[in-house]
Amino acid sequence: MVGGAALINLDKGEFAKAVQEFGERARGASVALFYYAGHGVQVDGINYLVPTTANLTKASDVDFELVSSKAILDEMQDSGAAFKVLIFDACRNDPFVRVDVRGFRSGLAQMHAPVGTLIAYATQPGNVASDGNGKDSPYTQALVEAMRRPGLDVFETFNAVGLTVEEKTMGQQRPWMTSSPLEGDFRFNMGSVS
Repeated sequence: MVGGAALINLDKGEFAKAVQEFGERARGASVALFYYAGHGVQVDGINYLVPTTANLTKASDVDFELVSSKAILDEMQDSGAAFKVLIFDACRNDPFVRVDVRGFRSGLAQMHAPVGTLIAYATQPGNVASDGNGKDSPYTQALVEAMRRPGLDVFETFNAVGLTVEEKTMGQQRPWMTSSPLEGDFRFNMGSVS
């Protein structure tokens, strides 16, 4: 949350401002977590998140209309936060299916996790995730459920998410994760294991 609340349906300017504010608020934090749900696309191996007002009509619009995931990683790195978590429930269907964008690929590309960083994806690199039939996607539903389970470390949490999503999508969607070596012990719910 930036400014004390979740930010929803942002245009490009609002999105860019939110990323910068996130970086400022994360300065010196022990944990910085960025969660994004919505459309994401991969162009020439770079992941972009899609603001609500994005309007691609040609390849050169990408940098002007979309938000690069690299900008988010850069803000996290600059913050100096000890433990950084970036979660993308953004590997959904292509909203620009009728636009010819050079270098466009389905799903998101796997990113290299900088020091102290874990990057979680709703599905494998290059694949498309389900929006589901409910208010939230199968990935977000599983994530919320796993985060509430007491005592799970961060790797156990994302493993539980992956197993749940695979089961609920009958193997059609396999969440993915990449990380650098992580120091410390991070848990979303510190309660004891029952």
